Amino acid sequence: MSDKGEGSERRVGERCLVCVTAEVRPGEADEQVAVLHDMSVSGVYLHAQAPLPVGEPLALTIRWTGDPDGPMEQTTGVAVRVDRLPRERADFWTHGIAIRFEEPLTHVAQQIEALAERLKRAGVSF
Repeated sequence: MSDKGEGSERRVGERCLVCVTAEVRPGEADEQVAVLHDMSVSGVYLHAQAPLPVGEPLALTIRWTGDPDGPMEQTTGVAVRVDRLPRERADFWTHGIAIRFEEPLTHVAQQIEALAERLKRAGVSF
């Protein structure tokens, strides 16, 4: 994720295509389901049905598999950019949202890379 402030790159680690689901809860607002598009240990770009407030803290639960009882990662972060997805790309998901994690998720770096590798082998790319 790039925080466009001062034109500098702030991402820690390589961005990888992941395509997993998550629940996002900004502050005390209702939780919404999202699909993570790409991820690094420092942040994620996800697709959601509604925008999230930029600069506000949020909770994020990442679902590593399609199983709701399967492995998950809970973290916190802040939305740093919200994009309206182009009409030709927006179907169910209408917004792209860049989130910077409060603390880098260095302990899941191998899991992120493994997901990206499986998608690459399946022919899925950016």
